[in-house]
Amino acid sequence: MTYKILSQVELFQRIEHRIQTDSIEHPRHPPFTLILGSGFSYGIIPTTSQIVQQDLSWWKWCQKREPSGPTPQDFIDRKENDPAFQTNVKKNAKEFWKNVLDCYNLKTESAKRAIFLNADGVPDDNSVGEAYRFALSSHCLPGLYEPDHVRRYFGDMIRRADRRLNPAHLFLASLIAERPRLFGTIFTTNFDPLLQRSLQLVNAPYFVSDRPESLQYPDDDDVVDAVHLIHAHGSIYRYLLVNSPEEIDRYAKENQAKLQEYFRKHAVLIVGFSGWDDAITSALRNVGSFAKSLYWCDRGSDPDNSGLTQTAKEILKKHQNAFFVSVSGADDLMIQLHRHLSGHTLPRVFRDPILVARDQLESCELTGYRLSPTVVLSPSTGSDGKSGGTAESSEEVDLGNQIQSVRKRLDDAQSVFTGRISPDTTAMLAATVRQRLSIASDDYLSDRFNEALPHLDFVLNNAQLLEPAECASAYFCRAWIYGQRGETGDIEREIADYTAVINMPDAPAEQHAKAHVNRGVAYGQRGETGDVEREIADYTAVIDMHDAPAEQRANAHFNRGVTYGQRGETGDVEREISDYTAVIDMHDAPTEQHAEAHFNRGVTYGQRGETGDVERAIADYTAVIDMRGAPTEQVAKAHVNRGITYGKRGETGDFELAIADFTAVINMPNAPTELRAEAHFNRGVTYGKRGEEEDVELAIADYTAAIDTPDAATEQRAIAHVNRGVTYGQRGETGDVERAIADYTAVIDMRGAPTEQVAKAHVNRGIRYGKRGETGDFELAIAEYTTVIDMPDVPAKQRAGAHVNRGVAYGQRGEKGDVEREIADYTSVIKMPDAPTEQRAKARMFRGMTYGERGDLERAIADYSAVIDMPDAPADLRADARRELDALSEASEDVAEET
Repeated sequence: MTYKILSQVELFQRIEHRIQTDSIEHPRHPPFTLILGSGFSYGIIPTTSQIVQQDLSWWKWCQKREPSGPTPQDFIDRKENDPAFQTNVKKNAKEFWKNVLDCYNLKTESAKRAIFLNADGVPDDNSVGEAYRFALSSHCLPGLYEPDHVRRYFGDMIRRADRRLNPAHLFLASLIAERPRLFGTIFTTNFDPLLQRSLQLVNAPYFVSDRPESLQYPDDDDVVDAVHLIHAHGSIYRYLLVNSPEEIDRYAKENQAKLQEYFRKHAVLIVGFSGWDDAITSALRNVGSFAKSLYWCDRGSDPDNSGLTQTAKEILKKHQNAFFVSVSGADDLMIQLHRHLSGHTLPRVFRDPILVARDQLESCELTGYRLSPTVVLSPSTGSDGKSGGTAESSEEVDLGNQIQSVRKRLDDAQSVFTGRISPDTTAMLAATVRQRLSIASDDYLSDRFNEALPHLDFVLNNAQLLEPAECASAYFCRAWIYGQRGETGDIEREIADYTAVINMPDAPAEQHAKAHVNRGVAYGQRGETGDVEREIADYTAVIDMHDAPAEQRANAHFNRGVTYGQRGETGDVEREISDYTAVIDMHDAPTEQHAEAHFNRGVTYGQRGETGDVERAIADYTAVIDMRGAPTEQVAKAHVNRGITYGKRGETGDFELAIADFTAVINMPNAPTELRAEAHFNRGVTYGKRGEEEDVELAIADYTAAIDTPDAATEQRAIAHVNRGVTYGQRGETGDVERAIADYTAVIDMRGAPTEQVAKAHVNRGIRYGKRGETGDFELAIAEYTTVIDMPDVPAKQRAGAHVNRGVAYGQRGEKGDVEREIADYTSVIKMPDAPTEQRAKARMFRGMTYGERGDLERAIADYSAVIDMPDAPADLRADARRELDALSEASEDVAEET
């Protein structure tokens, strides 16, 4: 059985449906139970891998109190960012794990378990689980592994975390407060108290079971207003912490039956838990069938590319209603789920903070975590195939700045309420401004842009009462709304807001840089005289800023490169490549920007056409494909472009390499629909070029897949129809002529199909009519060619081809006056200044043959000679012209070729 994979959006829809269904069928029971693992505390509490590969050995080193070494307080104070200290930590970790491994090899008898060290001398990724269980339970090293020392280690870890919370816990607690009884029971394998602290922050009631040795059946039948937290391995507040394989196995056997029956009856949502061998995993594994559904969330496009254990993967395969949900992390999942179910982006503690004591906000460690509206446009792709600039993403709001703003509001309110100051106009106005800023932020993040705009206007009209960072953030939000709204004058207002930030002397460097980048993009969209130069100047200003953040400098280099590519002046291609290279060489630029720069540089190399550029282009696409953490869309685009480049290179085996690249995209579960359709189309083209016996059928199948892909771009479907029609014409089976005509007709009738493809379809359908030979087909063919000739915006190649083919059709029809009409069509092509050389050579050739048949030898000789003298005419046409010149008495059959 294969995996069933859901997106986050599909998960949210199923959760909403389950809530609605259970509210009718089981109103007393919470619709979901939740299982959390170490990944849910990421960023605050070390993960299992971090504990094993660095943290535990560091804590042990701190306990030694060596004269020149760290002290226990150093572990609490987190000095791990010091490079010299990091070197000592790595050295100590290597020695620590060598001793542990020696002890492990002596004590462990089971052949099923093993710990392997990597090149740094610490357990590798596959050994982390076993190393964790052994190191935190064995008695092999004196002074560390008694149970009270294990508790001390976890206690110090919690002390180091202090009162901080990550977004995952905060938004889960807020969701529980705003949607009571969504989760009746929450199981966690974590020892930390982060969830309790989060629930306390939002005043959500809960009760705790953290004694795995006496676990009771978690019954949700009693209707209470509190969520039940079950620490499956114990908690920091209890003496017993379940770590060793023996303890885990023992309590798994004791608790399996209770948990198994509970999980069988409930819809289960799992986040941050990889599926270790413990009581929870054992219970899930032994469920015969889930009465509702199981949703297992983890990073990765599918279970095989995630951090899930083999047992977890087997559970997902076993059940028809067990689903893998691909997520970017627990933080983003909980933020988006909160937004989906509550209708608000910001938690209630932000929207109505007066209900929460000010010091509760001190515990929220959210600085640097940014939110944006859900209505976000994807980066554009230009007609040259390159990724566009980075301007179309929405303005993000830093949650840390939101907290700072709320604190200032509460400070003002506290001063008034305690009587330290009188509520004068300035103080009240300042409080009102920050209140309106908070409302504007929530409206903006929740896609209520029309509601946000008047609040932002009020805030910015009183900008002198705000801190510079707050003021700049409000300008950014309003500018982005102007940029999306598109009313008369909005682009000027957008530019004015970015200019206001640029002119703020005390705005943070990051905001100055971002304002320059965004204003540059706005200039590029406005398109007035001189705007390209202004756009480049803005990007250059960021590049030259010594204190601009790496991400903004990378944005500026990338956007300037795109702009050079569009400007097209002498030397701009080299400048474009130079800018992309600058991004690639920035070690601190985000992975996504590295990927986009490699991709665009590859496209530019492919267009430049110098010696070695094909190989350089392939190398850039390969860099994206091999880049760890590169966005799925960029990887898919790189596969498509590398495949196309292989197909054009023409070396031995390149068709196979091209087909492999297109196939990779087709098999990518998260590749964008449009790119999968493009991969099908290009693989079909490549099969047609390869020309093996089975390739015609394979090509038709790929064109069909591209046509049938949901939401495929209109242009892609049109081209696929045209190519499938041509392929049917080449196959020549019974009925293929009609199938080809049907494909061309589909393009002609397709709303929004590009003019070039419609023209091709008309020409090709005319050729098919001409070859079909039924009564009236010549009339149908001539009508098709005439339609193309009369189209106002048709490309010169299609118009010339239509004239040539109509001339041939007139010659085949043979009615009175058709010879003159035939000659007139050929003459039209010969006189077209922009007709392709091949079409002009054909027209000369066919006109010469027509003159020869009519007996007009001088004109025939002149046309054949003209073809022979055309240096860039196709060799076969020049050879035909020479033969005709040598033997004017020989007849030549006119043949029309499909475009």
